[in-house]
Amino acid sequence: MKNRFAKMAAVAMAAIALFAGCGINYNATLVTITNDGEMDKISLGYGNFVARYTQALYDSYYGSILSDGFWDTDMYGNGNTMEADTKDSVMDEMKTAYLCKVHAADYGVELTDEQTKAIDAAAKKFMEENDEKAISELGAKEDYVRDYLTYRTYYVMVKEKVDAEAPADYASEDGTTYFDSKKAEWEAATTWTVDEKQWKKVSFENKFVTKSEETSEE
Repeated sequence: MKNRFAKMAAVAMAAIALFAGCGINYNATLVTITNDGEMDKISLGYGNFVARYTQALYDSYYGSILSDGFWDTDMYGNGNTMEADTKDSVMDEMKTAYLCKVHAADYGVELTDEQTKAIDAAAKKFMEENDEKAISELGAKEDYVRDYLTYRTYYVMVKEKVDAEAPADYASEDGTTYFDSKKAEWEAATTWTVDEKQWKKVSFENKFVTKSEETSEE
């Protein structure tokens, strides 16, 4: 699953179909970020899209082998629901991708015109290939899809650069990687404040299916 998720950063995103939908205030601020004296924000709309798209991928994978309602179960025995654990993971991934983009110049990483055009084309294709119900439920906007792919691409490229500079004898007491240590440094210099009230509004109540699955059920 992780490999599939990382590869999406290149250019492609799956088409999604779904059951019913609802709306939230896309313009609300989900995350407020202060880094090196500069302030930035991530909207609830963007965070909702990333979370719901992640849900859609998980639904297409787990939905075929687990019974309905698995989002409400304690899959890992840690006292949290699968939905809560996944949303925590999504937030951490958004933070990591954001920090990689912020520090990209430190590693000489910059998107080429070809990569930018590929991302633009992928975002446009995603919006064209999904029906109105799917777009509504995902809270998808072309800008969100473009930003998501851009962040994921920076993550892949920066992580590769960081991993390449890791000392040959690098070892940590807690088993974390060299990239993890760099991320910790970046986090220490960054204030990442999540509006938990807004984040709770992102719900996995409605299930997604891939278009291929939908066709097979007809």
